[in-house]
Amino acid sequence: MDKKYIVAIICVVAIVAVGLVVAMGGGDKTSTSSDEKGINVSDVSVSEGSYGTYDINANVVPDKDYSYLELVAIYYDNDGAVIYKDSLSWNINDAKEGQKYKIDGTSYISGKGTPVKVELGLFDSAFSGGSMDDAIWKKTIEL
Repeated sequence: MDKKYIVAIICVVAIVAVGLVVAMGGGDKTSTSSDEKGINVSDVSVSEGSYGTYDINANVVPDKDYSYLELVAIYYDNDGAVIYKDSLSWNINDAKEGQKYKIDGTSYISGKGTPVKVELGLFDSAFSGGSMDDAIWKKTIEL
């Protein structure tokens, strides 16, 4: 074979390989409302209530059965420091596939500073909010 054809074939194979790697790459969990682990979260909002409370609302629809779900909220000040970690903002037992659940949680932060953002994480086991890396869904919201 001519060297031109060999180089052309190698280039085509390399382009296809790069295209497959790019297509298979994952997205940022904090910018999506669902991920590959079987949970769909929508209509997420965090709003300041009264007397130092913050209200967390969302809808959750599992794509499979979960024996337990819990929501963790970590609040940050404008310096990026954690001012409060609510390890149990909301929870439910026996979440069923396809059933819509309403998250309605409240965190109390009075006297600890004013949060500018909150990181939310949904976990499928009790008291597992030690690391947001283990969350089955997470999202950061600017307040």
